[in-house]
Amino acid sequence: MDYLDVIEVLETVVANVFEHVEKNCIEEQKTLGIDVKRPATPFERITYKQAVEELGREGIPLKLGDDLLDSHLRKLGELHPGFYFLIDWPMKLKPFYIP
Repeated sequence: MDYLDVIEVLETVVANVFEHVEKNCIEEQKTLGIDVKRPATPFERITYKQAVEELGREGIPLKLGDDLLDSHLRKLGELHPGFYFLIDWPMKLKPFYIP
């Protein structure tokens, strides 16, 4: 099992939670004025390199190896509406507690 297998499990869990809420929490959705739908799968996979390149095209100067800030992630969210996984981060950017 590798990290892509874990991503598939997470994707299934998230989609199933949304499906459960969609089907079983109708009154709560009415009260909140929302309409929860199960997201389409598979979720998009965006590599770190792809993210840096896309942000560069949006006028955000980054180079490979730079960390992504909250503002960068918000911009990626605008470019990729819906659910996605950001994968293949450089090892040096991972926090100390991740092996």
